[in-house]
Formats: sequence, structure tokens, C-alpha cells
Amino acid sequence: MMMLSDDTLIRTIDQNFEKELVSEGALAPLNQLRQTSPVVWNHVELECRLKSDDECVDWIAEVTPCNGGRARLAGWEKDPWLNHACEVSAVWQQIRRLAQQWGDPASPLARWVPSLYLEFDADALINPIPE
Repeated sequence: MMMLSDDTLIRTIDQNFEKELVSEGALAPLNQLRQTSPVVWNHVELECRLKSDDECVDWIAEVTPCNGGRARLAGWEKDPWLNHACEVSAVWQQIRRLAQQWGDPASPLARWVPSLYLEFDADALINPIPE
């Protein structure tokens, strides 16, 4: 399981990705998201643009039950960031309801969905709580 509470991920990206794929400008919003968002995912994926003039990098996070990610998304475990997001954002409220259904043992989601992926588009990384 990858913990994003330290700088390891950003440092690894900076040291190992070609600057044409992940530029300094693209790293800043990724680092901001890492610092402000909850740690609810097992791993992340980066979606890099292949056009040389587009430095956007999207952040895709996998959420599973095994590290408490589902419980945090559902609101069953305390997470101030997520609680705030759910108070002010209809999108995060929908994600919370989905996580609650996913965590219900009687739900088909609990049986058939091993994980969820949340994609943070590059242009939304600075403010991952949509209004």
C-alpha cells in the first residue's frame, strides 16, 4: 500500500519521469492534491498527455476496502477533509452515497466491485472539491 502523506511519490515522479511527460508545472498541482486530500487509496496512476505542448497530468486513485478507503469515503471513519467536501459539494455527496452502498454487505456492489477509481483531472487538481 502506498501512503501519500510523505513526499516519496512526488520525489519519485520528479526523479524518474521525463520532464516532457511530467513537467515541473504539472508536479505542483499533484503535490497540492497530495497535501490536501485524504489518504483513501491504495495506489495512484498518472495520466500524461502525449502532446509536447500540453503539460497536464491527471491523477487517478484506486480506493479499496482493505486500507479503510471505502470506510472513509462512506463517512464511517473520521476524515475532516472528506466531511468538508461532502458538506459543500454535491459530487462528493454522490461519491459518499456510492461508497455507503458499496459497503453494504447486502448490496451487489459489495460482492462485485473490488475497488473504485477516482480521477482528478489536471485542471481540477488545485481545487478537488467541485462546487
